[in-house]
Amino acid sequence: MDKVIKLIVLSNKEILLSEIEEVGAQVGEPDCKLINPVVLKTTDDKLTIEEGKVTLTKWLSSFTYDKTFMISSDKIITLAEIAPNILEKYLVFVNN
Repeated sequence: MDKVIKLIVLSNKEILLSEIEEVGAQVGEPDCKLINPVVLKTTDDKLTIEEGKVTLTKWLSSFTYDKTFMISSDKIITLAEIAPNILEKYLVFVNN
């Protein structure tokens, strides 16, 4: 199965880049697995993909070394394809 890597906007307005898998779960249980999620931030308050404006940090890295997280799909506002230059940065970041 190919990896599905998406830009994920959460209900708390946090923007993540992550490999994502849908998993079977009971109603109310987490049904999405995030693998190597990172927070996407810009150096200003505008979302831009200009070179040098994007920073990536591991999601929840202040609290855990885990690389896999389960969340409920109702916490996700939307999923989107990642711009190629941002995807390249993400792949380099998670593979280092």
